[in-house]
Amino acid sequence: INPIKKVIKQQNKTGEASPELLVANRNAKRLLSLMDQLLLFRRAEDDADQLVLSEINLNKLCDEVYQYFTQQAKSRKIKYDILLPQETVYIIGDNEKIEISLFNIVSNAFKYTLAGGEILLSLESNNEEAIIKIKDTGVGISEDEIDNIYDKFRQINFNNSPGKGFGIGLFVVKHFIEKH
Repeated sequence: INPIKKVIKQQNKTGEASPELLVANRNAKRLLSLMDQLLLFRRAEDDADQLVLSEINLNKLCDEVYQYFTQQAKSRKIKYDILLPQETVYIIGDNEKIEISLFNIVSNAFKYTLAGGEILLSLESNNEEAIIKIKDTGVGISEDEIDNIYDKFRQINFNNSPGKGFGIGLFVVKHFIEKH
């Protein structure tokens, strides 16, 4: 990835980076992400991971995850918004695992939302809990499937879906959230 980033940076100084190089960079990042997910999946499956607790600024974390997907939203003409409270929401948790969980869920929203759809990431809090919601106009999940979406290797086939997963992301999310 680093050599690709270096060439893109050089091309941007002299003009516009080639679209093929940008695709190669995005695909390389995607492969790296998939490898990371497989490693996390393996650790989760073996229950070999430990929480590293610290104070987390959820406003900042939600915004960072939101920013990662803005270009994808723009290119797919998806209305993508974030709604954060004015006050900063803090929790104690494992920042990396909460970020991975949030990233996976937002990624799924993009995977199953058609062009022209909408996705909203919001954060709310009260005195006892922080609530992160991802609402989308995606293809949805049937009542029959809802209890199984967190199962290992579970994939739901949608005929009109723009994407398809590997069936490990929501398993990892469930594991991390339950561990908290």
